[in-house]
Amino acid sequence: MSRRRLHFLFQKLINAVCSDQRRLALFFDDLQWADDRCMELLSALMMERDHLQELDDDDNDDTHCLFVGSFRSNETNDNLLSHFDNFEQSASVNVTKIELGGLTKVESNNMISEVLRLPTRLTSPLNEVVQRKTTGNPFHIITFMHSLVKDSILNYSLSDHRWVWDIEAVKSTSIDKTVLDLLARKFALLPDNSMDALKVLSCLGPKVDDALMKHLYTSPESRNEFIACLDSAVGENILEKNGDSAYSFVHDMLKQLAYAVMSEEEKGKNHFWIGMQLIAHGNAETDEFNATNFSIVDQINAAKSYGVTEEALHIKFAELNLRAGKISIDVSDFQCAFSYMKAGVSFLKGWQNGQYYDLSLQLHESAALVSYINTDIGLMQSYLKILFENAKCFEDRLHGYLVMIQSMISVQKQGDAMRKIIFILEELGESISIDVNHKDAYEEVASTKSLLDGRSVEDVINGKRMTDKKLRWTLKFLNLLCHLNMDFAVTLQKGCKYMVLGCGTSQTMLRSVSSGIAVPNASLKAWEQNT
Repeated sequence: MSRRRLHFLFQKLINAVCSDQRRLALFFDDLQWADDRCMELLSALMMERDHLQELDDDDNDDTHCLFVGSFRSNETNDNLLSHFDNFEQSASVNVTKIELGGLTKVESNNMISEVLRLPTRLTSPLNEVVQRKTTGNPFHIITFMHSLVKDSILNYSLSDHRWVWDIEAVKSTSIDKTVLDLLARKFALLPDNSMDALKVLSCLGPKVDDALMKHLYTSPESRNEFIACLDSAVGENILEKNGDSAYSFVHDMLKQLAYAVMSEEEKGKNHFWIGMQLIAHGNAETDEFNATNFSIVDQINAAKSYGVTEEALHIKFAELNLRAGKISIDVSDFQCAFSYMKAGVSFLKGWQNGQYYDLSLQLHESAALVSYINTDIGLMQSYLKILFENAKCFEDRLHGYLVMIQSMISVQKQGDAMRKIIFILEELGESISIDVNHKDAYEEVASTKSLLDGRSVEDVINGKRMTDKKLRWTLKFLNLLCHLNMDFAVTLQKGCKYMVLGCGTSQTMLRSVSSGIAVPNASLKAWEQNT
């Protein structure tokens, strides 16, 4: 739909809904976030007067339609201001500008006093905290007071017959993000060392506690200096202290602001310093991959994204990313796994042979898998290409082939997937005959049944697990082939016979037996009933 047509339809809509008996007021909030198309539509509604003049009952300027817009003056851009200038200069629009400021301390105390039905002298301590957190914005005062009631910090006491509050709890309550800009101005007034501490804090998670500070600042002197800087930021209402030794930003936007004031180089250096301090002092050299290890990986990867790294430690960084990525896959956090595997591959700087061959192989296998799961097929194909070109043997390509086949299936290329599976099975020594009939299938079912005579389903399930990797891969691809097309499922019997003869039984194999021999005449069910 063209823009002019859209504007025309909105104009007609206004004509339909408002009249002298039905006045219309349209309120547009947060215009500082409006894009050009929204402002063009608003301009068309306000300044193209033909549709409004149709509503005039007489020759006056009353169009029965009022437009009210609000915006934050400190977040406007040139395009938005140009639209406002056009409104003011237009002869068809009467513009009234209203600038709203915050309440003074006396005014906010009067408001709180009236709401709580208490003398101002009693509400003054509460007002001091509320004023500091909201900077006198009426809406924020109301919102903040509501939150105090909701959190049971401000309560009506039946015994005292009045509102009561816990002033310490009020002080520790977080503020709404809508007042952040006013608090952010205080950044410029902080000493350099306090600002540096905030920059370090912004590179960390939502909060920093004593345990983390001990890893970062190993000497008591440096740690005390860092804590003193954080305490000064608490006094400026930029940080809040949780307990005796945990600090966090009053709001995430303040954390973002502290991070944004750093240059790219400074961000990289801070991330890298944090990562290396945690490696050196954070007990990261353990078998268990704990939260500290994840913090190390995140910090090192962030540093590299800003061009700060240490070439001599790239293999170690790649190994850490591989471990973090595998754990993320195990908990189905595929987006994080995707990020870790990409970072791990980038640290390798190309395929590594020799002692780092297995690391290269696992990283490219896992990177291809998570790329496929995250639907980045192009990246998946590039990882697979490197893997297939550098793998030393056919078995080392099997993980990659599995991902490739799953990708083919996902884009409805079942025929290509089947041909690839048959090729792989033949390479694994499993001969697949596509040209089979029901007689052939029945003979295979009967042959397989004879091997299972005297065994119950429980015997098969509880049997010895398969240890031959080649046979396990054969089973995986036979299973895939079985699920791709039921016409091919009958060929599974040779595989079933081969596996039953060669490696005993297991629960996984039983599922394959069920998938394969259930096709011709439901023979497995008949076997279960007759045994």
